[in-house]
Amino acid sequence: MLINLLIIDDDIFFRELLKDILIEYPVQLYEASNGDEGLDILKQEPIHVVITDIIMPEKEGLESIIEIIQKYPGVKILAVSGGGSDGSVHYLEMAKSLGAHETMAKPFDQNELIEKLNRLTNNKITPEI
Repeated sequence: MLINLLIIDDDIFFRELLKDILIEYPVQLYEASNGDEGLDILKQEPIHVVITDIIMPEKEGLESIIEIIQKYPGVKILAVSGGGSDGSVHYLEMAKSLGAHETMAKPFDQNELIEKLNRLTNNKITPEI
């Protein structure tokens, strides 16, 4: 089964990194540079998983998490943050308390990402042969 995955992050290099990692996996990728763009995509596409940064211009990740959970309760959320070591942990704890299903601090390795995505998708993120 193809997993529809939305990446919401204002850092184009981070979005490209995720795309490079996930290219060998059964995912259809969508991307947005802020929460408003991400919510527009959610209105149009049947997204299964959202990977969202927390600190972004316009609509930031915490606001987006609240809105996604209210409007799209079946969508799983992986919140990521690189806002400094202390700040990152604080933001990730807030994201979890607001309803993010998984959290992850930047930088992270590929195995950690895939492990968390598998938790969110019942082990459907395996490399395509």
